Amino acid sequence: MALPVLTKTWNFDVNNSIAVGGTFVGYGELMFQWKTFLTTAGSSPWTVVSSSDGVGNVGVDLWISALACNVHDNAGANHSWIVLANAALGIEFCVECIKSGGGQSTIMSSFISEAVGFTGGTATNRPTAADEIDTSATANRHQWAAGLDLTVNPGILHMQMSDDGDCTRWWIYVAGVIRMLMAIEKPKLPVSGWSPPWLCVAPVNYYAATAYTPSYSHLNDINTVTRSRAGGVVNSLYLTSEGAVSSMLGQTQTWANDLDGNAWPFFPIGLFSTLAGSRGRHGEVFDLWWGSTNPADGDAYPADLTRQFVTVGDLIVPWVGDGSTMLIA
Repeated sequence: MALPVLTKTWNFDVNNSIAVGGTFVGYGELMFQWKTFLTTAGSSPWTVVSSSDGVGNVGVDLWISALACNVHDNAGANHSWIVLANAALGIEFCVECIKSGGGQSTIMSSFISEAVGFTGGTATNRPTAADEIDTSATANRHQWAAGLDLTVNPGILHMQMSDDGDCTRWWIYVAGVIRMLMAIEKPKLPVSGWSPPWLCVAPVNYYAATAYTPSYSHLNDINTVTRSRAGGVVNSLYLTSEGAVSSMLGQTQTWANDLDGNAWPFFPIGLFSTLAGSRGRHGEVFDLWWGSTNPADGDAYPADLTRQFVTVGDLIVPWVGDGSTMLIA
């Protein structure tokens, strides 16, 4: 099987080992590296609209150090938050650092405004938008690092962004296990009635709840963690795949192709909704594929020094192509 031809040009910042962070000390270094990449990558990076440094100050870009990204607390108390704008999608993305139900500094809640924009933020309360959509299935539960101590097992942060700003993705491993993936994307070949077309795929570890992963179980079997707005309503999407009988082919085909040089398959991803008012097939996803469940995270295609694609959960994503291995621990 010939490898897919990428539609987008991609920028990468991968294999970032972060050994500072934990349950009660926050994850400032992780958040600072994430914000730095989003605001500097490619020819159409995200821009900072507003932020709080967690110690009483509100301005445009105050997330200028790990400390400024690291103050977790709940509404009414000083804490860190940031709003970023993506010109290619026409949306704003708000991330808020809050405490878990157990008082731990582990939650990174996030929201998207597709038109109105976020306003009214203070040192003690994040800004809000009339059209905001919570990216999580259950409010205030996203734990990007699963609440784990990174001084014991460093977090490995991988990030990629298309040069035109249409697609932004990041994922994190801790102790060899994927703990989150988030992708904010412009869809490929969207249906005409979807305006503006965007989606957020967010299989993320939840505090005291489900540890969502980029898997068939959490993105194809259910639609809980892929959010958008279409037909005037907040919409949840299934990430579809080719299938046979009662399973997707990547779940059935746990072997390489016999008649294609023992190549592993790449299955295109579609978008589908069952919600009244936006039912039907919505489009596809750029440069992202379902794979077989047999390969392990970090396995590369081809398995030589070019390493152009890698396995992340049950997905296949573009890779740097410089021979580097995707680290998971």
